[in-house]
Formats: sequence, C-alpha cells, structure tokens
Amino acid sequence: MNTKTKKSQMMTFTLVGVLIMLFLLFILLFESNLFIKYKETTSLNNCRQSTMLASFKQPTVLATLTGAQESIEKSGKDINCPIIYKKIKEYNGKETDNYYINKVIADQMAGCWYKFNEGNVNLFSKVHGETTEYCVVCSVISFEEDAKNNEVNGLLNFIASKNTPALFGTKTYIEYLSGVATDVEMQKKIKEQDTSSINTASDYIVLFYYPKKGYYSEAEAVVLGSKVGGGVGGVLTLVLKYLPQAKAVSWVGGKWFIMGSSAVGGWIGSFFGHGKGYEYGAQVLLLPYHQEMLKEMKCEMPVPLGYRPD
Repeated sequence: MNTKTKKSQMMTFTLVGVLIMLFLLFILLFESNLFIKYKETTSLNNCRQSTMLASFKQPTVLATLTGAQESIEKSGKDINCPIIYKKIKEYNGKETDNYYINKVIADQMAGCWYKFNEGNVNLFSKVHGETTEYCVVCSVISFEEDAKNNEVNGLLNFIASKNTPALFGTKTYIEYLSGVATDVEMQKKIKEQDTSSINTASDYIVLFYYPKKGYYSEAEAVVLGSKVGGGVGGVLTLVLKYLPQAKAVSWVGGKWFIMGSSAVGGWIGSFFGHGKGYEYGAQVLLLPYHQEMLKEMKCEMPVPLGYRPD
C-alpha cells in the first residue's frame, strides 16, 4: 500500500512538474512574442511621430524668403525611421507558407504607409521649378535556405481581400495603401506595380516613394518680384539721372521711383505665386532589391534615414 502510494505521489509530482514546465514554456514564448510585437509597434509609432513633427518643422515662409532651406541630402535629419529587416527561411510549397509570406510583405507595406501618416505629410526640401523624387527604404525582406528560389503567388488577392491589422484601421490592404497625389503632374508619378507573384530568388524592399515639385509660394513670388522691380527701378533711376532730357522725370525718381517699381514688381510677382509653394505625391512600392535598379530610379535618399545606394 505504501509502495503504491509513493508511486502515485511520484507520478503526480512528475505530471505536475511537466505541466509547470509546459506552462512556463508557453509563457516564455507568449511573452517573447508580446515583447516583439511591442517593440515593432513602438518603432512604428516613433517613426510616425517623427515624420509628423518633421512635417510641422518644414521651413516657414519667412525662412524660405531668406533662403534658409536645408540641402536635399540633409532634409530628412529629423526623421527617426530605422529600416526593418525581415528574414524568411522556411518554405514547403504549402498554402500556409504562401499565406505567411504574403502576410509578412503586406504588413510591411502597410507599416511603411502608417509610418509616413498615409502620405499626408510635407517632407524634404523643395527645389523651385523642379521635381525631386525622394525614396525611403522602410523594410528589407530577405529569403534564405528553403525559402529561396520559389514563386509565391497570391499577394494581389491577399491585399485585395484581407483587412489590415487594427493599428492601421479596418480597411483592406489595397484600400489602405492607396497613393496620394496633390495635382495632375504628381498623379502621373504614381507608379503601377505588379504584385501578382513574388519571386524569392531576389530579396525585396518596401519603399516610401515621395516626388515633390517645388514652386514659388505667393509670398516668395511677391518678394522676388519686389526685388526684381527694385533692381529695375534702381537702374532706371541712374539712367534718368544722367539723361538731360529726362530731368523732369528724374526729379520724381530716387527712392520713390525704386519703391514704386518694387511695389509694381511685387504686385506682378503675386500673380505667379503657387499657393503653398509645392505639390507632391506619395506611395508605397514593393520592389526586387537591386542597387542598379535603385540608381536608375534616381531617387534622393536622405542620409539620416540609414540607407543610400553606393
């Protein structure tokens, strides 16, 4: 009886010990996943906040009037958006494998769009009269071991039918990822892309694409017109001063003539101003990772964002 009781107690202790170990293992894995999710969410929100702050910190009209604008290469220095690296190693050709890869890619694309406030931001320097195309690498998705050299189908169907994580709202991925274009010219910059399949022979990058066209704002145009008008007035004043036949006119010249021509120049300049002084487009692109391809895109990649093709 005692022997049976001891054996029963040992079996009970062993079972309890195994259950405790399994429970601890479950908690460890669960906590680990929670920690990873927490880190990823925190990183996304930190980036989003920095892009919105950078948008508010864009040079004021007064600053642009004095020529105080950062160079293209340094205009993203306030943005805190480190690149996310995702490695996929397992692939057995099952539908669940396709689903997992498509889910990783779709989430990275949605995360990139979320970081940049769904494209509703004023970022980077403008160049008067020119369109500058900016690119920011959000994620690098690499395929290794069994996941390498496969054709993964279904991404287009996935983003068209599945909803984004709750952090990004309740839309489907394709609805959420709609590009932004503030005018017709920027609409032409929005690129169509083939997401019908993923060839894992190549790694992929998720790219935030942001073409920006610079104009003179109305205030800048007025000041520029005033400067031009003032210069013209100054030259005419000198001409009138040394032309005997124009003494009657030169009598009302001097500073009043310059002020008048400056005012006229400013008035004319106001007609050439362009509202807020810029137009832009914004889009998330999924591209095979090739440095030559990135060079051919001729994108400006601000140094602080952590990536620039050699």
